[in-house]
Amino acid sequence: MQTVDVVDLYKKGLKVTQISKILNVSTVTVYNLLHAAGMVTNRRKRSSDLKLIADAIELNGFVKVKDVKTGKRLEKLIPGSYLVTMNFGVGSVGRKYSSTEFFGFRPPNMHFLVKDYEMYRYHVSKLLEGLFLEKNRNAPRGLRVAFTRFLRSFGLEIENKSFSN
Repeated sequence: MQTVDVVDLYKKGLKVTQISKILNVSTVTVYNLLHAAGMVTNRRKRSSDLKLIADAIELNGFVKVKDVKTGKRLEKLIPGSYLVTMNFGVGSVGRKYSSTEFFGFRPPNMHFLVKDYEMYRYHVSKLLEGLFLEKNRNAPRGLRVAFTRFLRSFGLEIENKSFSN
């Protein structure tokens, strides 16, 4: 078996698993041979994902990431960015209200890669405010004040000054 065989089969459109079965070698060997031949074999499409995330963070100032592991990896790859995690907590220990009263459900932890903190604060505040108002159209003043304090605990603010009055 030669690298030429692997490259020819790959250029014909065969998948790596098919090539490995035909040549009776592992898929890792096929990938190594393709890589050595200079063929692009981006199995996880990380570079294109990174480009999309980098573009989004430049446009918006922040981007939501799926988990801490991904966020930390991207934080290293995108200069000037840092990871922010919002943990909404389970219950209302020490508080009169919990995130369940605010939103009707317990939101999952949210992870953001942030470059422009002010844009992040504004947009995430608006998102959470919208979720709150969707469940609580005519919320009593106490619940609105509690929600405002809840947001402040994450460093976020309500832009609407009449919200907590």
